[in-house]
Amino acid sequence: MNLREELAYMQRIVISWNLLAEAARRHPSGEIAHDWHHWYDSLQFVIDSEHAILCNRAGGIHLLTPGNFGPWEPRPSGDGWGYAQTQGIRKTVRDFENVIGLPSPKHTPKTTERTLVYRILAAICSISMIHGVLLDPRPGMIYDSNDYGSGIEEDQFSLFPLALKLLDGRGPDRRVDASKDFWFLVPRTLGSSESEAKGQALGVLHTSGQLWTRNGAEISLVTRYDEISREFALLAGETFAVVTQESELFQT
Repeated sequence: MNLREELAYMQRIVISWNLLAEAARRHPSGEIAHDWHHWYDSLQFVIDSEHAILCNRAGGIHLLTPGNFGPWEPRPSGDGWGYAQTQGIRKTVRDFENVIGLPSPKHTPKTTERTLVYRILAAICSISMIHGVLLDPRPGMIYDSNDYGSGIEEDQFSLFPLALKLLDGRGPDRRVDASKDFWFLVPRTLGSSESEAKGQALGVLHTSGQLWTRNGAEISLVTRYDEISREFALLAGETFAVVTQESELFQT
């Protein structure tokens, strides 16, 4: 992958997170996860077994509707990524709802711990690109596309003892499945492919609303969100700052 392709790929990571975080905000019963068959290339938002949005960062956007799974190619260009950029995230998600057959909520549902975390991950993605280093959200679960069984990002968990303690507390039988609810913020620079980007995470978030940083800090995003009168932009900026404050990658 040359630098031009890599930059486009990184931009699609940002777009995919913004799209799916907005979809989750509007439909909080769904979950964001990586697609089992395409590993890290594809990020998906699954509402149920018949409704899903899949963003293949190495390709295009696909929609799952009852009885059909296919590419989303909006007219006139057929370029879903470009459409999302020009039409805006919210309009694009409303278009998804029309195609998939989901009712558009008249009022945005109340923010949950999970949807707040998804929105923060999307925001950190966007902010980090402005600084020239993408903080790529990666799940604690290692997805398996070869039927060998999924695993856990043990090396990343070892950097965050409190997050590891929470994972271990789920018990040995549930440990692997529980790992998918953790999201590591992994720095990604130009020149590294998706499967080769294996840097050490700067922070990890859990869908319960907890954040842990490399210096051992533990922050409740939900509590902080309420303390600042639910000013999301302020929370996103604070979270980005606390995660990156000790990283040389983000020093000016």
